[in-house]
Amino acid sequence: GETDRVRALALAEAVLVRGLDLNPICFSSKRRLTGSIADRTFLETYWKSKTGQDWEPRALLDRMRAVALPDLQKAAREFLTGASVRRL
Repeated sequence: GETDRVRALALAEAVLVRGLDLNPICFSSKRRLTGSIADRTFLETYWKSKTGQDWEPRALLDRMRAVALPDLQKAAREFLTGASVRRL
C-alpha cells in the first residue's frame, strides 16, 4: 500500500542520497555494493553503459517518486508471478 511505498522511498533516499550503509544494490550473490571507490566507480560505469546517462542518485530517486502506486503494484505482481526460487 501507500504506507509501504513511502517507507521504501525513505529507505531509498537514505541509501542513495544520505549515505546510509544499507545498500541493497547487488551485482553478485557474494556481496552488496559498498561506498568504496572501486564500487562507486563500478556503479557509475555500469549505469552509464546501461542507461547512457551519468549516475545521479537524486535523479533516480525523483524517478522512483514519480511511480504511481497502481503501477508499482502491477510491476510487483508481474515480478513475483514470473519469479522462481533458486538455491545458491
